[in-house]
Amino acid sequence: MYQGESVFAHRLSEEILDFSYTPQPEERHMRFQQLKELLDHFESDRRQLIKLYRHLENQADDERVRMLLSYLQQREHENCQQLKSSYSETPKDVLETWVDLRAENDIAEICSKVFLPANMHVEEVLAVAVELEGKTLELLNTGVLQLASMAHAKEYLENLLEHQQKREQQLVHSAHRMDDI
Repeated sequence: MYQGESVFAHRLSEEILDFSYTPQPEERHMRFQQLKELLDHFESDRRQLIKLYRHLENQADDERVRMLLSYLQQREHENCQQLKSSYSETPKDVLETWVDLRAENDIAEICSKVFLPANMHVEEVLAVAVELEGKTLELLNTGVLQLASMAHAKEYLENLLEHQQKREQQLVHSAHRMDDI
């Protein structure tokens, strides 16, 4: 649970999403050989979140829920733009750093299994968003650990991870401010 998350929201996220799926070794999804491949996959995951939030927004009955889902889409779109900008400024030797990572979470598959009823609540949407955010950041965490001996690439990933974690905190704070409206 994240700080400030209610037991209800945590329990709810477990009921809405089944993250227990672990692919067998022969069906593991993506294997990355260069840092740029990992970053492209990370951006692709963010685009999957945009699609999910758009789909949920079209289903939602409640105006506040639709506002939150619209905000989440905008937030992920801005994140994708920031990632592209960051890539273009990153030295080629950092992007071409060799890594040996596998994506344990297929965000597209996870998103396809998310179900929320039309009468969904802000707390449910927030619980899903925070859980998915954590799943997308796992790959960056793994990359940081593996790149311990490659200072430039590790520093780049650490900065990206820190930025993404701050965005996750901002999401929670923004959602709580919506409750005050």
